[in-house]
Amino acid sequence: RMGEAEDDWRVKVENYARMLLEVSARGEAAAKEAKRLTERKNRCEATAEALKARMMVAMQSRGLKKADTDIGCWHIRKNAPSVEIIDAARIPAAYLVAQEPKVSKAAILAAYKQDGEIVPGTEIVQRESVSFK
Repeated sequence: RMGEAEDDWRVKVENYARMLLEVSARGEAAAKEAKRLTERKNRCEATAEALKARMMVAMQSRGLKKADTDIGCWHIRKNAPSVEIIDAARIPAAYLVAQEPKVSKAAILAAYKQDGEIVPGTEIVQRESVSFK
């Protein structure tokens, strides 16, 4: 019976390894497909913006604010006002937003690796994980 339990364990370990490899491969394939689709989306959006920009130039050169087609109508319209920052140093304090400081975990870990310093309010932890190769 002891041998049977060990055989069952080996089968279980083998099956988990096979499932891990399969699921990991599917995840990698999905990531590649997501990247491909994201790149395609970005190309389509860039092409759409280029087409709109060319149409705007064409309409402006003809002095048009509107151009009708069988499937819709082009319009040149004014967008809502927006702010562009030219020189942030000249903006009065009343228009500045205070922000909470952010902790740099990378800098804390670098200090620890360099000279063993443990920054007050932190601790260095090293966890375990399981892997299969």
